[in-house]
Amino acid sequence: MKDSNLSPNNDMKRNNIMFKASHDISKFLNAEASFTYTDIMSRNPTKQGGDGSPMYDMIYSVPLNYDTKYWMQNYWSANHDGFNNTDPWGYTDSLFDAFENNEIEGTQTYRGYLKLDFKFTDWLRLGLSADMNHRYNKRENKVLASGSSSYENFAGAKYTLNENWKKQYRLNAMLSANKTFGDFNFGAYVGAESHDESQSYHNSTTGDGGLMVPGLFELYNAVTPATTDALSNYKKKRVNSVFGAINADWKSQLYLEVTARNDWSSAMMYSNGTGNVSYFYPSVNASWLVTESFRDQLPAWMSFLKVRGSYAVVGKDTEIYQITNPATYELYKTFTDSKFGGGNYAYYHFINSDMGAANLKPEKQHAIEFGIDYRMFNDRLGIDFAWYKTNTRNQIITLNMSQETGVSRRLINAGNIQNQGIEVLITGTPIQTRDWRWDLSLNITRNRNKIIDLADGVPNYALPLGGGDTSHLSAMATVGGSYGDIYTAYTFLRDDDGNKLLDSSGKWLRKEVQTKIGEIQPDFLGGLSSTLTWKSLSFGFTLDARFGGDIFSTSYYYGMEAGKFTNTLALRTNGQERPISATDSRKVNDGMIPDGVFQPNTIMSIGEGDAKQTFNMSGKTYQEAVDLGLLQPMSPYQYHRNGYSWGDGIRDNGIMESTWISLRDVSLSWSVPEKWTSKAFIHNLMLSFNVRNVCYLYNSLPAHIFPEGLMNNYSAQFIETGGRPYSRRYGFTVSLNF
Repeated sequence: MKDSNLSPNNDMKRNNIMFKASHDISKFLNAEASFTYTDIMSRNPTKQGGDGSPMYDMIYSVPLNYDTKYWMQNYWSANHDGFNNTDPWGYTDSLFDAFENNEIEGTQTYRGYLKLDFKFTDWLRLGLSADMNHRYNKRENKVLASGSSSYENFAGAKYTLNENWKKQYRLNAMLSANKTFGDFNFGAYVGAESHDESQSYHNSTTGDGGLMVPGLFELYNAVTPATTDALSNYKKKRVNSVFGAINADWKSQLYLEVTARNDWSSAMMYSNGTGNVSYFYPSVNASWLVTESFRDQLPAWMSFLKVRGSYAVVGKDTEIYQITNPATYELYKTFTDSKFGGGNYAYYHFINSDMGAANLKPEKQHAIEFGIDYRMFNDRLGIDFAWYKTNTRNQIITLNMSQETGVSRRLINAGNIQNQGIEVLITGTPIQTRDWRWDLSLNITRNRNKIIDLADGVPNYALPLGGGDTSHLSAMATVGGSYGDIYTAYTFLRDDDGNKLLDSSGKWLRKEVQTKIGEIQPDFLGGLSSTLTWKSLSFGFTLDARFGGDIFSTSYYYGMEAGKFTNTLALRTNGQERPISATDSRKVNDGMIPDGVFQPNTIMSIGEGDAKQTFNMSGKTYQEAVDLGLLQPMSPYQYHRNGYSWGDGIRDNGIMESTWISLRDVSLSWSVPEKWTSKAFIHNLMLSFNVRNVCYLYNSLPAHIFPEGLMNNYSAQFIETGGRPYSRRYGFTVSLNF
């Protein structure tokens, strides 16, 4: 697969090879093996937003009339040794970075699998399996020149090489049995598993001294000696497990299964050999096929009815080395007292900037679910409904710490985080004839989240990558609230009646107290798939949908400040009359009136000497101040700067509901008749053409902003910063068997 030019100087190649084979060695032994090799090479991956993203740059860095085509052809300096610094907007340095500095990343993955299946009797089997997963990642950063003001003489040239290896191995053995006794069928299995993983890395860089020969990206070409850091097998983890289950059914009507598993994780062990390394988690589920029990009493149109319920516990450890050396000091260095009597003193610090937790417990998720599967008219209409509730206890989270503590973060077990919701799947076949068939599937999910309890003395915490600076914008987990409630201190300050408060210039005041202004959780998610088949031709499409939940759009925020969007035009020619400036009395009709009232103790005056008049404008509107001649209508520039600049603006203005319906996939397939291919020993030949990410049928965000283009895929992420655009992809597939 090859993909290119989604962003400047960008391409990606992917090659994949897979072998799979199975063989009956004897009637008692079957062997199965597979091997997969994947090679991915990318150059200058499209950034997910922020500096370096063309979408972000065009909104934030340059005006609408910027001659992009000209400067893309003239970004080199006159001496061809850096960027052209005659660009009045200074954007040629970004163009130089995009087209001349390269980030090349390659990933190679090797996966192997082997399984032996021993059949001792018709009811007793033993399975032995082993698999491995090796991943090698190489990243090269080739900087021809860089710098904040000029790249002359290829200043700032650098070459950086990063290599990472990750190896995973798994061994599994499982003995299973199935027996029938009268109306009862019994099954059981017991097994053991061992999972090992390790990581290695190598990092080298030429440093800040530059390169002796421009454009020669080798470590030996460094002006100053290259530095290297490497470690082999520095992250080792092992999880050993035993597991088992018993299941039974009566007359294929009533089903019951009980499972149990116990893991022992090295990641939960402290350096002294102690720790909660062992954690046990069971499950039980039961179901009843009502239609099997009352087949003779039910109407013929009722095809299938099943009710089910389950309770399960799932255990989870933490990342490698997260709990090592909790709150352990070491000698850092000594310092000499030159102000208070002299002498040398020892200076200690924590071994880790991330402080572990003494007696950290494994995470446990307790889940209960009830559901019903109901089908009618020979399965041509069906509904599957499920209600669930999960409570995650002892969730392992990382809290930010103040600098004075000597550590950056500490690990804790959080109390009780609950998710509760419903899932509905409706299926139907409106058309079914000899040559025609139309299948439809609609799914709807709704999840409600609640933070029941965190930890003692911890009412809330900022979620990882939920926005960064908590004084500006953050996704929070707050006791009594939801996971991902959006908080900021830069929200509107309001009076007791809910009016926005203004200072004497008309600028909105900020509350400066952490306040909830939104939530990332959607009201519900949905999807619709359709497949229409005529003989051997098949046409299908898929819709994805999200309803509700908020995001913060930096593109919109900065675009409004800079006047880049059409909705900033509304009052530029139809506003209130105002002078161009204090020194230019010419009139323009673009004056704007900020919504709100002046804060208490706002005193304004007009005139001088005996003619001076003073007014108490507390609680009065900006329009009233204009009518009294105390203020002029506000310029569009100042109005939008007050509302949308990052330094002075109001974060509420960038929060917006994210509701969308996407035509996610359209496909056309043809199953070639067997009689046309059998002489060539080809079977099941299928030709398919599909289009992915076709379009949005509805998008609630303004200016066609991409609602799924968030900064990363972390669960708490809600910020859009002009990242990867919605890109349509075309594919053609040929599949066959020999």
